[in-house]
Amino acid sequence: PNHSKANNIVLANAALGNGVFYDTNSGLFRQFGHSVCEAASEMETAHARHGGTLAVSSSADGISNWTQCTSAATMDCEGDTTNNALWDGDAQRYFAFTRIDNGGASAKTLGTRREARSVSADFRTWSKAEEVLHGEADYEAYAAVPFKPPVGARPGFYLGLGMFYNITAGGSTAWNTSADRGKVYCELLRSTTYGANWTRLAPGQPFIPHGGAGSLDSHTTYAAARPFESPDAPGTMLFYYAGGNGPHSGPRRNFMMLATAPTSALAGYVGPGVVLTHAVQACEGGRWLVHHTAGGSVRVAVTSSTRTAGGGGPGQV
Repeated sequence: PNHSKANNIVLANAALGNGVFYDTNSGLFRQFGHSVCEAASEMETAHARHGGTLAVSSSADGISNWTQCTSAATMDCEGDTTNNALWDGDAQRYFAFTRIDNGGASAKTLGTRREARSVSADFRTWSKAEEVLHGEADYEAYAAVPFKPPVGARPGFYLGLGMFYNITAGGSTAWNTSADRGKVYCELLRSTTYGANWTRLAPGQPFIPHGGAGSLDSHTTYAAARPFESPDAPGTMLFYYAGGNGPHSGPRRNFMMLATAPTSALAGYVGPGVVLTHAVQACEGGRWLVHHTAGGSVRVAVTSSTRTAGGGGPGQV
């Protein structure tokens, strides 16, 4: 009240779905979404020139003085979603991901809500957004959050978290017929084309599952941008997300939440292959464990063994 600064607000009057990231290319923090800058006249000028509501802006510290406001209306998108952008050093381009609606004949099978991508060389002039991801009828693609794997990613390779909105009581053909209307599910995605198109790696299978009835995330899971490896537990990825205890289009409370997964959960292999076997020496008194995981992989390990005194006899494997 009364314009008090006794709070942690860093940007006022910013509408839904604003995404912020640190841009290693410029050394600035960048913002993409329904931006309103401190320099209101600058935004009014941008809107008068291009129209629309989507915009970008920049800040030296990510907290104050959001300036360089530029309309992104050339994307031709509503942006009613979680809007995200990033700099890709391999492509030397900025990529922005937002929502586009398609009410044509394909909506009967692919849904109306779609994800789209726009490209810029300078974070000010943006191409018309092109559709890059769709869902299914009544199980629509609400948002996509792209990120690069922590290690070993070749140029153009992204992983992503896709949010899919179940808009009917019938559920998705890829999920199950008892799924509740209004729930939002989070799936794992992959792109090999700088996000120009996406593959749903396990359609209908949540990567961040909902909590049980009455939990804080019983209905919706909206993933935050750029998961990262835990500085305290190497090998563990941290996935922050917004959990909701009610339907997407209905009364609910939202909570900032955290999911974790081993980095190995982001690895996989599809295609022809060769099985290699290696002879191992059995351990005296050893206990062998065979571990089978989903997808058909098998891991064999020795969980205990003995060694004779002085180093003679069978050795450990």
